[in-house]
Amino acid sequence: MKLKTLSILIGGAALAPSALLAQFAGPQPVAFDTGTTSTDGWYTLTSAEYPGYPGFPGSGPWPSGMAPQTGASTAILDKVSNGAGGGPFPASSGLYNGGFSGDANLNGGTLAVNESSPVTGLSTIVFQISIGESNGYDFFDNGGDIQSPELTISYGSSQSITLSPDITELMQAYNNGTFTPPEGEPQDLFINLYGYQWDVSTYSNITDLSIQWTGVQHGVTYGLQLDQSSVDYGSTNMIPSVAVPEPAEWASIVGFVTLGLVMLRRRRKSAQ
Repeated sequence: MKLKTLSILIGGAALAPSALLAQFAGPQPVAFDTGTTSTDGWYTLTSAEYPGYPGFPGSGPWPSGMAPQTGASTAILDKVSNGAGGGPFPASSGLYNGGFSGDANLNGGTLAVNESSPVTGLSTIVFQISIGESNGYDFFDNGGDIQSPELTISYGSSQSITLSPDITELMQAYNNGTFTPPEGEPQDLFINLYGYQWDVSTYSNITDLSIQWTGVQHGVTYGLQLDQSSVDYGSTNMIPSVAVPEPAEWASIVGFVTLGLVMLRRRRKSAQ
């Protein structure tokens, strides 16, 4: 499903209306049906929700990690490092990777979700991230090594290991306008909702976990969700699907966008 919306373009990045994002680009419920489970969600990563953090370009230190809006307080979103000339900070529409360059694919900073008290008998982890592109990139491509989410767990007797996901899905590509590269025709700009799943059932006594990724400069993170289960689902894909909107919902979206355009024209006429 693709939906073009009103947007503000910043260095080839698009900031979409939060009301639409909540319905069409946000993390989805995970259907863990048995065992011990937990869900931690960061659904509004804005300056209104998290005041007191540094502003543009975002290179200042965070006063603390960001607690989830739903779930246990032991899971925290934190900044690991800044990027090239800036770093992640909560802006008006989401967690924005600040900086001054207009170049594509620059390091925008590294973030991590850290969980210091996983569920007992942790076996399955599902992580979702809604991330907006800048100049056609969402995660930083470090010479072919795309810095998408990886999991590090501590287990056993002071052992640790970093794991790539067992299952990765692009759950939704949400069309959020266009950008024009320095040489070439305009291209679509997307907010992507990804799902990642890890089977950690072979690791006993998991004491903590961290999921880490690096976005590009001018990219925006809109939402995150960490789901844990004590059930070993093995190769069964537990990443949720995204519901297609009903015709009535499409009508409300069209009305929202049309109203926005009308109000914009009225303001321009008033200014003139």
